[in-house]
Amino acid sequence: MRMACPAGLPSSVSPCGPSPDPLALTSAGRGLSAAGWGGRVRCLAPDEGWDMTTTLDTPAARAVRAILAALDSRDVDALCRQVTDDVRLQLGNAEVTTGKSAFEATSRAFLESIAAIRHELLDLWEVQGGTVIAAMTVHYERLDGQKLSLPCCNLFGTRDGRVHDYRVYMDINPVFAA
Repeated sequence: MRMACPAGLPSSVSPCGPSPDPLALTSAGRGLSAAGWGGRVRCLAPDEGWDMTTTLDTPAARAVRAILAALDSRDVDALCRQVTDDVRLQLGNAEVTTGKSAFEATSRAFLESIAAIRHELLDLWEVQGGTVIAAMTVHYERLDGQKLSLPCCNLFGTRDGRVHDYRVYMDINPVFAA
């Protein structure tokens, strides 16, 4: 998939400018911006496009793949090794969980509530500063044996090769529907 920068934003391979919070990126005259985050977004001319790929190979992308592999294998210990002590977890509209102990408890409870999970990575891209966005189809098997697949988009903030901010954007309600 290829995307071009929104109209009015600078083209070429130069950075668009400061992009404080990748979750709050907005069009703003000269570039993409929001307050507080120190990264940059690389915008390209429309004819250049922006490659989103599942083959991205950076320390941040490897950390995300390790998280997904640990979830798919239901290995909570391996999952916890991939996050920082101060990890922040946001699952849809549920309350934010902070800290590795809370992350572990939430992960165990979630994995015990389903029979199986498999992440099919569709697109993966990174914003400078270690933020990775993953578009996926997540395949679930419920405890009653019913199988379903749901679209999902996750945002991962990484630091020193581990995830410190994990945000899941999906409607998971069908997994738990009666």
